[in-house]
Amino acid sequence: YDNAIKSAVRPGDVVLDIGTGSGLLAMLAVRAGASHVYACESVGIIAQKGREIITANQLSDRITIVGKRSTDLVPGSDLPAKADVLISEIVDRNLVGEGIIPTLEHALMVLVKPDARILPQSGQLFIRAFECAELHATYNVDEVAGFDVSLFNEFSPCGSSTLINLGGYILNPLSEPLLAFDFCFTKPDFAANEKTIEIRGSRPGMLHGLVAWFQLCVDDSNTIDNSPWRPGNHWSHEVCLLKAPRPLKPGETVHVQVTHDMKTFSFEMVET
Repeated sequence: YDNAIKSAVRPGDVVLDIGTGSGLLAMLAVRAGASHVYACESVGIIAQKGREIITANQLSDRITIVGKRSTDLVPGSDLPAKADVLISEIVDRNLVGEGIIPTLEHALMVLVKPDARILPQSGQLFIRAFECAELHATYNVDEVAGFDVSLFNEFSPCGSSTLINLGGYILNPLSEPLLAFDFCFTKPDFAANEKTIEIRGSRPGMLHGLVAWFQLCVDDSNTIDNSPWRPGNHWSHEVCLLKAPRPLKPGETVHVQVTHDMKTFSFEMVET
């Protein structure tokens, strides 16, 4: 974000920072040359702490934190002039769960200039097939102490996507990453979508599930992602474990239904 902000912000710019939290991105914008940053934070205790941090860094004359959602900002009052630059980092594990799409759609129409520079510029959701017997066994039960309790698997999340912390598990990828959705954050042309995509096996193994992650393109040169294969990744992930694992050969395909309603994202395998 620091590199992208340095490239986007020009001396004298008015910047809008949505979901400022600690105020870090706002302070980076001031350092990059912004004349003033209007930062909104809807959680009262967080907004107050952000103000304290801004004051501690002697930037309270350059940064104003407004304790509101950006969709509640009043142009001409909370935001004296439309912004030259829009900055936000309101993403969750599935990119869209913190409302980045409707939030940016409103901001682009109401709060920023027509030629405003937008950070981040786009975001993508990817899905990949994997093998991990240990993970699958964690969410399935067969025999315990000599008794068959497999009927309890009716309550297992297998078969649909669910949040799983993958820490400690080693996922063996069986396909290349496949793009599920691509969101452009610089144009307010968003719409819910549902479609079926085809994942093709790239190496042999036992298909235990599918995992999703996002890539955030802050600008053309700077990206952030929460891929489960990225070292040091701390995010939980949306995972769809198969009810009945099966072999996957190179070139073999599986069909996956992917859905987003601009606030949630889910996926599941489709039997063909």
